[in-house]
Amino acid sequence: MSVYDVITIGDTGYDTIQVIDEDEAHLVCNVHHQLCQICFDYADKIPVKAIYETIGGNAANAAVGFSRLGLKTVIYTEIGKDDLSERIINAFKNEKISLKYVKQSGKTNRASVISIRTDRTIFSYHEKREYHLPKLDSANWIYLSSLKNGYEKVHHDLVSQIRGKKVFVSYNPGTYQLKGGIVASQSILQQSAVVIMNKEEAASWLKMPITTDVKHLLFALTKYGTKNSIITDGLAGSFGFDGINYFHCPICPQKAVETTGAGDSFATALSAALYHGSSLKEAMRWGSINSASVVSEIGAQAGLLHLIEMKKRLKETEKITATPILT
Repeated sequence: MSVYDVITIGDTGYDTIQVIDEDEAHLVCNVHHQLCQICFDYADKIPVKAIYETIGGNAANAAVGFSRLGLKTVIYTEIGKDDLSERIINAFKNEKISLKYVKQSGKTNRASVISIRTDRTIFSYHEKREYHLPKLDSANWIYLSSLKNGYEKVHHDLVSQIRGKKVFVSYNPGTYQLKGGIVASQSILQQSAVVIMNKEEAASWLKMPITTDVKHLLFALTKYGTKNSIITDGLAGSFGFDGINYFHCPICPQKAVETTGAGDSFATALSAALYHGSSLKEAMRWGSINSASVVSEIGAQAGLLHLIEMKKRLKETEKITATPILT
């Protein structure tokens, strides 16, 4: 019997979310509204309508999400040794997340989130880390997410520890892993039960045009070793491939308040559903429901569902389902 249900691996930070009234900024978009830029008056003072502070980081968001969905969770992450780190530790304790693999040194990662309308722009600071993956206790599932430079050593050590064992890996690569190229992550992909990312990330990682049909992107990801691939595409919903069949799941209708953490909440719930024995298409429903809940709140964690709430919403949204895509 495994010691943990899931181990999340990745960076943790502290987010400050500033909500700006749209009258205080200008959005400049191209003709198809595929690319937009925020413009402020230079050297001006911009009023902030509301401000929120919360724990952030992909692995931390996932750890909270997994714990709430009924999984015994531990996180490997490296945080600072400062006042902010104490807030992070207390938050983990409150969410019943084991601190066994939390390492402390230097400063805590920070992110400043500018929220306008329902979307956000993130300015992030990552402290330089010397990652040292500890000897991990047994777990049924590993959730591997965003790490800074030096992630290669973590990947190598993780593969060494889990090779030949019945451990399922969900891989949700972060900025530096994506910049490193897909070949640098191939050893992890070969161990992965599922890889999850958005369409822009997938196209860039695979060096394909953003206009590439999503089925081609999904198929291309599995060619690097993962058993299942998932691509999210904003309001268009999510797309999945299990090696044989392609699926599409729409988003759950929900008024969006703020979109920070939408991707993390989707990936976490999808992975938790797979852990609980759901099919890929059913797991996509879990992701859609959890994501809709998160965007209805401010921040990446406030709207993360507990298992009892997830089961209730699965019954309430039976019409939201993943359907096969004809090839």
